[in-house]
Amino acid sequence: MKTVLYTRIFIWTPIIFIGYFISAQIGFKIAFLNSQVSPVWPPEGVGLASLLLLGPVAIPGIYLGATLANFFNNPHLPTAFIIGIGNTLSSYINYRIIRGVTEKSDPIYSTKDLIYFLSIGTIPGSLVSTVLGVTSLWYWDFLTSELYFNVFFTWFSGEMLGFLIVAPECTRTSFTVLSQYILYIKMH
Repeated sequence: MKTVLYTRIFIWTPIIFIGYFISAQIGFKIAFLNSQVSPVWPPEGVGLASLLLLGPVAIPGIYLGATLANFFNNPHLPTAFIIGIGNTLSSYINYRIIRGVTEKSDPIYSTKDLIYFLSIGTIPGSLVSTVLGVTSLWYWDFLTSELYFNVFFTWFSGEMLGFLIVAPECTRTSFTVLSQYILYIKMH
């Protein structure tokens, strides 16, 4: 059983890392208050969709993608490390909440599940990531005290929009591709 788990982690970690890293580069391109604070943070949607599809096996790919993307954008290891933890916790907390209240992998499966996703399924994780990320930037002087709350609200809204826009699309696309693949295998 452990061999299967390790194999899944070995296979999926680089795939998730690449998806997270590329989507982070897109997010960094639209940052305006600080080079690490984007009004839409697509990687959070990638992270949540990965967890919804694969479960905790996705955690190493999310963490590596978040940490290295932030390190390459701002080569300061302590902030990259803490932001990586915050981004990973953000996706994981929201994943646990969504799975706990919907019991499904697709957060937009029904109207009730969609309401849960839009309300309690995105806010807690976004808040954790925002507090860790913005505070680490402030602590290591990448952010002034005067800008703290402006950056805080931009970071929080970027996290939320990443979850709300990207996660459902990634999840739906993945389910479509997977079902087409299964259909193809059955026919051949």
